[in-house]
Amino acid sequence: GDIRMAQGRLRDAMRCYQHGLMIASATGAPLRGTADMHVGLSEVLIERGDLDEAGRHLRLSRDLGEHAGLPQNPHRWRVAMARVRAAEGELTAAVTLLDEAGYPKGASGERMTSSSVAMAPRRNSSPTCEISPRPTR
Repeated sequence: GDIRMAQGRLRDAMRCYQHGLMIASATGAPLRGTADMHVGLSEVLIERGDLDEAGRHLRLSRDLGEHAGLPQNPHRWRVAMARVRAAEGELTAAVTLLDEAGYPKGASGERMTSSSVAMAPRRNSSPTCEISPRPTR
């Protein structure tokens, strides 16, 4: 999904995350990485302007707990939620989330400001959720 996002292929990224979530939900207990798929899906939804649904997936990710996420999930969650908050006009909350995510300060050490929040780059470091069948022999 992350690779598809980077390629600008939002529909493919969305399908990838949805497929992964479908597989994960079939197992009963949340699999490690399920929370990351919700965050990835939220990023697609943010790009599409569907902030309500993006927020819903971020809440689902948070509610699954840390055990359902990969190590980078807390960072990705905060950055995605900051983008939602910024788009909703809650710039102070967005800056706070980026600070919590450990976003780097500017070249001269200045803090990120509310005017730069929406332009903050995303750090997509989770594995892709590409699922391909095994080759037949």
